[in-house]
Amino acid sequence: MALALAFASAACAGDGFEYVSNKGEGLYFRVPDEWSVVEPEPDELPEASGPEEAGPEAWSRFVTPAPVEGNSLNSLNNVDVPIGIAQVQPLNAIRRAEMSLERLRAMALDPVFENLEAQNAAGETDPLAAYEPQDPLQLELEMAELENPPLTIQVLEYEEITTEDGARGSRIRLNYSQRDEAFQTIDHLALLDAETTRLYRLLVICSSDCYLDYEDEIDDIFESWTVEGR
Repeated sequence: MALALAFASAACAGDGFEYVSNKGEGLYFRVPDEWSVVEPEPDELPEASGPEEAGPEAWSRFVTPAPVEGNSLNSLNNVDVPIGIAQVQPLNAIRRAEMSLERLRAMALDPVFENLEAQNAAGETDPLAAYEPQDPLQLELEMAELENPPLTIQVLEYEEITTEDGARGSRIRLNYSQRDEAFQTIDHLALLDAETTRLYRLLVICSSDCYLDYEDEIDDIFESWTVEGR
């Protein structure tokens, strides 16, 4: 409650930030005033985070500092402006049993494997398709052992998180490149509530050069991400 009041007070102070909250789910974060916060239509969600994955009760918001043309919000790959998606996903009994730190880390690669699913649907094949979405810490080692890896991963930062309210999870930041293309940067935070009934996610992606340009703003968004007990 104290944090919610602090967010409300700051939001009225005109301090250069827009304060975003889902009070029912106990989620609070902020973005710079120059950024947009957009509630997506169901068909605008990236496939890996769409209705089948997130469930009909999922809460989602896109965050981005500039207008995005075309269907860039549907494909979080090869973008030159940061695009983020914040989500709260209810977990049923089956999904609760799947949750682990390894699984949370693997979610950071959703944009990569979503792109492969689109290629497969178009009749194209990619050697990376042989690798199921998996822990990027492990995948980085596996790819490094290959002479011509279909994916290059550089894990830049990894932190495990536990909050006073019992939420736990991790934040991981990595660079990746497919077939010697320009590097993209993914910053991903995933937290489970104390009862493992909710998954709170924030994923931001853009080209690595773009990420460096916006790094301070992106980091502030992640640092403000707060989950309170419901």
